[in-house]
Amino acid sequence: MSETTERTSGTPTGVPELVNPAINQRIVSPWMFPLSGGWRMLSALGKLTFTILFILVLHTVDTAIFLVNLVWPSRSAEALVPGRYSPENPPPFSQRPLTWVLCCLESFLGDGLTPTWITYITHWEGIGHDGRWEHSFETPPQGEGAMWSRCPCPAINAMANHGIIPRDGRHITPIQLAAAVHNTYNLSLTLSIQLLAAFYPFYLERGWFDIEDLGGQGVIQHDGSFLREDVNSPWAFPTVIGTQARPSQRLIERYFPASNTKDYTWQNHSAILAHRRADSRNHNGTFVLNPLQYVFSSGNSALIHEVVGGKMHELRPWIGANEYGWEMHIDGFQPKCKQGWGMSILQLQIWTAIIELGAGSLSGPRFPYKNDIDAYQGWNADQAKAGAEVN
Repeated sequence: MSETTERTSGTPTGVPELVNPAINQRIVSPWMFPLSGGWRMLSALGKLTFTILFILVLHTVDTAIFLVNLVWPSRSAEALVPGRYSPENPPPFSQRPLTWVLCCLESFLGDGLTPTWITYITHWEGIGHDGRWEHSFETPPQGEGAMWSRCPCPAINAMANHGIIPRDGRHITPIQLAAAVHNTYNLSLTLSIQLLAAFYPFYLERGWFDIEDLGGQGVIQHDGSFLREDVNSPWAFPTVIGTQARPSQRLIERYFPASNTKDYTWQNHSAILAHRRADSRNHNGTFVLNPLQYVFSSGNSALIHEVVGGKMHELRPWIGANEYGWEMHIDGFQPKCKQGWGMSILQLQIWTAIIELGAGSLSGPRFPYKNDIDAYQGWNADQAKAGAEVN
């Protein structure tokens, strides 16, 4: 008689079982419950310990990068976005010391022994090197059957539109995205890895994600965004409300109008955040912005300020104000952060705190806006003050 039968409906999943040959049924051994619970506890404790150690190591290394950047020479214009390199043709050590070391390591280990995460860092096609972007841009196909994936993050969308990551935006691995962000925007590897923490649940089990996964409300997208409409807004595109893939031209023209010729500073970003949050709260009956999302939105503004800069002719196309309505790098664009080891987590945190403190809180009752600050009117930080009350 077979000693294997189907699991009985009352047996808890994951609990060891025994077979009683006399009645050909599985039974649960009571003394195994403590062992099973203990194993789960040890497993959870091990994962927690690893996570804490990883965070400590990441931020310790990042602090070292921040300090080294204070004395290390800035990257030259041609080195901000590196040219094509591989283990057979590594970048100059003076420009990319860590990448050079990893290229040498892969050459020594060979394809069979080299971990995949190293391969993503040591291979680069050189797209955007020396500010050459024009011929790499493609717009996502539209209409029925279009399968390209996009998300609320302009930096990720721009990389997909230029082919730096797969153009369809699907099956992206975490280290693949981190390496692409590192080379495209001159962010340190520590910061590139840190940015992945926001959507960790999407790739935890399967090891990859589609970038549209980031469009879930409360992950990357949040109420009060100055580039995307709130999900319940009447101006949100019905076809992309689930992913918030495409930027809102209404909000772009409101906060980054073509008529504005001044360069934006961090004060402008603070004023934009303050106005947009108040506007969203006053017109969105389900408005939610938790403390983490406050920091996240200020961090986005800090990245724009430090990486893209404040010049309208570069900033507007990057956020989607162009004939295509999608994020792109204009020919000649180069990241504005020129640190020799890339922009660090600590540097981003400093700018995030500055911009968030400048934006202020949303305390106080809701109130209507004056007519000159209306949903259909253009607005920017040089022309109006956020939250003007009706007299």
